[in-house]
Amino acid sequence: MSQQLKLAEFTALFRFLRNNGTFTAMNVAGLAFGFACAMLIILHVKKESTYNSEIPDSGRIFQLLEKSPDSPLGNTTISYALTPLLAETFPEIEYYARTENYSNFSSCIVSYQSPVDKTLLSFNESSFYLADNTLFEIMQYPFVEGSENNVLKDPYSIVLSKETAERYFGKEPALGKSLIFNNKEIFTVTGVVDIPVYVSFQFSMVAPITTLRSTSKLKGWDSNGEPYFKLKTGVDYKEFNQKIAHFYSEYLPDQRNNAEHVTLKFLPIKERRLYYNKNPLYLLVFIGFVVLTISMLNYINMSTSLAQKRTAEIALKKITGASKRRIGWQYMQETALVCLLGILAGTVLTYAGMPLFKILTGSDVQPYFESHIPFFIMNAFWLWLFVTILAGFYPAIVLSGVRPLTLFAKNKQSHAGIRSKNAVITCQFIISMILITICLMVHRQYKYMSGMPLGFDNELIMQVPFNDDLKSTYTELRDALTKIPTVKAICAASSMPAGIPNHSGVSWIDENGNKQEESFGFAIVSDEYTQTFGMEMALGSEFVFDKPEELKGVIINETAARRLSYDNPIGKQVNFWGKENPVIGVVKDFQNNYLFNVVKPMILSAHPDNQDFTKYLYVSILPQNITGTIHDVEKTIRQMAPGFPFEYHFTSAEVDDYISEIKRLDNTFLFASIVSIILALSGLVALIYHATQSRIKEIGVRKVNGANSARIIWILNQSYLRCVLVAFIIACPIAWIIITEMLAGIGNRTTITWWIFVLAGLFVGSAALITVSLQSWRAATRNPVESLRYE
Repeated sequence: MSQQLKLAEFTALFRFLRNNGTFTAMNVAGLAFGFACAMLIILHVKKESTYNSEIPDSGRIFQLLEKSPDSPLGNTTISYALTPLLAETFPEIEYYARTENYSNFSSCIVSYQSPVDKTLLSFNESSFYLADNTLFEIMQYPFVEGSENNVLKDPYSIVLSKETAERYFGKEPALGKSLIFNNKEIFTVTGVVDIPVYVSFQFSMVAPITTLRSTSKLKGWDSNGEPYFKLKTGVDYKEFNQKIAHFYSEYLPDQRNNAEHVTLKFLPIKERRLYYNKNPLYLLVFIGFVVLTISMLNYINMSTSLAQKRTAEIALKKITGASKRRIGWQYMQETALVCLLGILAGTVLTYAGMPLFKILTGSDVQPYFESHIPFFIMNAFWLWLFVTILAGFYPAIVLSGVRPLTLFAKNKQSHAGIRSKNAVITCQFIISMILITICLMVHRQYKYMSGMPLGFDNELIMQVPFNDDLKSTYTELRDALTKIPTVKAICAASSMPAGIPNHSGVSWIDENGNKQEESFGFAIVSDEYTQTFGMEMALGSEFVFDKPEELKGVIINETAARRLSYDNPIGKQVNFWGKENPVIGVVKDFQNNYLFNVVKPMILSAHPDNQDFTKYLYVSILPQNITGTIHDVEKTIRQMAPGFPFEYHFTSAEVDDYISEIKRLDNTFLFASIVSIILALSGLVALIYHATQSRIKEIGVRKVNGANSARIIWILNQSYLRCVLVAFIIACPIAWIIITEMLAGIGNRTTITWWIFVLAGLFVGSAALITVSLQSWRAATRNPVESLRYE
C-alpha cells in the first residue's frame, strides 16, 4: 500500500509538471541559468585560488612585500641588496633567490643555429628571466631534462620551459644545446622544466643572474628584482613577519627616507595570485550569487503563484488523511526534481558558456573543468542540494498550509500561494536595480578612461623590439627609415609613455640645502622621444640630435617638478643612475601609471651611456598605405639586421590592454543585468497572470458598474509600482556602497552621479510597468459576461 501511495504521488507530481509545462519550463530555464553562472564562477574561483598550491612545500615559499605610505598594498619589486641582507640577519630563511624579468629592461633575441643545415632560428623572448642558482631549490618544478642539482651553477647555463625547448629543438633533446643571446653571449641548456599550469612564476628561459648583472648592481640599492624565499620547516611566518616588519628603521635607518614608515612583510606564494586582484574576483562572486538568488526567487515566485490552482488538490489530500509534513515533503520532492532538471540543463549551459565566460572575464576555465570533473560533480551536487532546500522550503510551507475547508469555499479567493508575492518581487527588483546601477557606473568609468587625455599621441605608432645590432647602427637605421615617405618620426626607448613600470631612486639638493631622495618612474630614451609621441613641453627644451650636450641632461614631468619644489627646475641638478644630470626641460604630465592610477613623478634620460637600456624602436607613421609602410619598415630593419625576428604592434593596443579589465567588468555586469531582468520579468509574468485570474470576478463587477479599462489597469498596477518604489529606496544606498568600494582603488576615477541611480530605477520600473500593463490589459478588456457567467 505504501509503495502504491508513493507511486501515485510521483504520478501526480509528473502529471502536474506536465499539465503546467510552460511554468515548469520557465522554472527549469531560470534555475539552469543560475546554476550555470554559479558553476562557472565556482570553477573560476577554484582555479584562481589553487595557483601555486601544486608546488612542493608551497606553504614555506614567500615573496617579500615592501609597504610604504605611497604603496599601502606593498610592492614585490625589491632592491637587490636587501635580499641577502635579510638572509644573513634571520636564520629562519633557508633559501632565497633573486629573480628578474630581464625582458622588461632589454630586448632578448635568442637564436639557435642548426648544426646540420646551419639555418638560424631566432625569437624575441618576452619572459627571459635571471635568477640565483637556488631558484629550483625553492620552485621545485619537475625536470624533463637535467635536474635541479646542477642547473644555473655555471655562468652561461640556461634552463628552458618545456614549450620553449620544443619551439627551438622540436622533439630533439635540448640538453647540451647552445643558444645565442642578443648575438653575443652563448648559453648552454642544462635543464628543461615542465612548468605547472597554475603557477604565478612562468618563464620561457632562466639564466644565472650573476651572468648578466654586475656585482655592483647586485649589491646596489637602485636595482630591483622580485625575490623568493623559503623558510625553514616549523617557522610561523606570521610571527616572522613581526620580526622583519621594521627592518629598515631598526637596521637601515639611513638607507631610506622615512624608514620608520616603510615596513616589510612575507606574502605566502599561495596568496600571491589574488593579492592585487581580489576586487574583480569578489565582484564575480557577487554576480554569481545575485543571479543564483534571482533564479531561486523566481522559482519561489512561480511556485507560490500556482498555489491557488492546487488548493483543491491539497485540501482533498488533507481530508483523506495526508499530514502537513507529508504534503510539505511531497513539494520538496517536486522542487528537487525541478532543480535536478535545472542542474542537468545548467551543466550543458556551463560547458557551452565557457567561451562566453572567457570573453566576459578573460578567464579560461575549460581546461580546469576538463581536468577536475570530480570537483565539478561534487559542487554540482552540493549546489543542487543547497538550492533545493532554499528554493523549496518556503513553497512547501505555503502549499502544505492550505486548510481542508478551502475545498468548499469556491467563491472565496485563496491567497495561500501568493501571500508574500510583493516581498519576493521587491527583492528581485532590488537585485536588478543594483546590478543595472553598477553596470551603468562601470560603463561610465570605462568611457571615462577611454576618453581620458593621455598627454601623448597614441595613434599609428609602431613598437618594434630592438636588438644590439640595431642599437649599434641606430643613426643609420633612423636615416634609412626617415626616407620612407609615410614615416613621420622615429625614436628608441625602454618603454612607451603609458604604463611605465620601472622605478629608480632620484636624489637632489633642495633650496634649503638638504638632500632629498625619492623613487621616480623612468624611461631611457633617445632623441626625438617627446616629438615622436607628440608630447607637449611646459618648460625648457626637448631632446634633439643636434644638441648632444643636452642629451646628457634629463627631462622631468610636471609632477616631478612639483616634487622637486624649485620655482624653476631648469638647470637644476638631479642624481640619476649615479650621475649628476641637469634638468633641461619639463614635459606636461602624461599618463604613465597604467591609466588606473594618478600620474607619478617621471624622469626621461637620453644620456649616451644609458642607450644600451633602450628596448624598443618606435616608428610614427601616416595613415596612408599602412600595410605598405609596415612592409617598408620591416624590409629596412632586415637589411640592417639580417635574421632579426621582426615583430611589431601598435602602442594603442597596449593602452587598450590597460583598460581591458574594466571593459570585461562592463560586459560582465551588462550580461548579468540582462539575465536578472529577464528572470525577474518572467517570474512577474507568472505572478501577474495568476493574480489577475484570482480577480476576474472583481474586474467583471467593476466593468459592469462602469469602470473603464484604464481605471482597471491602474488598480492592478498600483501594488507593483509600490514594489518598484520600495526597491528603489533600498537599492540606491546598497549600490552606492558597492560602487564606492569598487572605485576606491582607482586613482583616475569618474564621479558617482545621481542620474545613474534614477536611470536604473526608471529602467526596472518601466520594464515592470510594461509587463504588468500587458497582462492587466488582457484582463481589463475581457468580456465581463465571461467573468460572471459562473457566479
